[in-house]
Amino acid sequence: MADRKIAPLFVLVFSVILILLLGFYYNEPFVIGSGFHSLRFVLYLVFPILLNIFYFKISWRELGVAKPYLNRTSKRMLFGFAILTPFVVYLIHLSPDYLNAYPYYRNQSVSTFERLSQFSIFTFSTMVGWEFLLRAYLLFGMRRLLENQHRVSSELATALSILWVCTFEVLYHFVKPDLEAWGMLIASPILSWIAFKTRSFFVPLAFHLFIETSFIISIIYF
Repeated sequence: MADRKIAPLFVLVFSVILILLLGFYYNEPFVIGSGFHSLRFVLYLVFPILLNIFYFKISWRELGVAKPYLNRTSKRMLFGFAILTPFVVYLIHLSPDYLNAYPYYRNQSVSTFERLSQFSIFTFSTMVGWEFLLRAYLLFGMRRLLENQHRVSSELATALSILWVCTFEVLYHFVKPDLEAWGMLIASPILSWIAFKTRSFFVPLAFHLFIETSFIISIIYF
């Protein structure tokens, strides 16, 4: 009986590890055009959807695929984050090494339209799936399994889920400049907390997109 309880949690975590591994090492042959990462799009989005439909069978609302719940406090909080984010992102200009890690977006010989287009295509093909995989499938899915099958308190289940997602996000960014790994150490728990507060992965998805857009504008125009 205990094995039956452990199995879904194992499958959840192992499937995320497998998806990230395949997407990291075998993505390049499947890049289409100027940056559509087709393998990652399928792995991050389609694969966990199929797993939930045929194995976990958790309601989409419980996975945060729902209209966000926004009260007055959460609206004020999100507004404050939105005001603060561009100023924080602009601090990357204090690190020339970090800026040099993205030569394409700083290449003035390439038109602004081309650079923005590539960024948009890349972001669409990866970010939606990334947020669904980690902020819906793993985050909400783990909390639900911990609470319902392992009888873990809601507070502990929430903390453990946030910690697991943060671990995956920070480790995945180890291959990038150190500022990004440090950024994920701070941003990941905040985005996960926002997801739980709003009962939806759509709000952190929108906020993540806002951060990335602020980043690319800062690199190209400043």
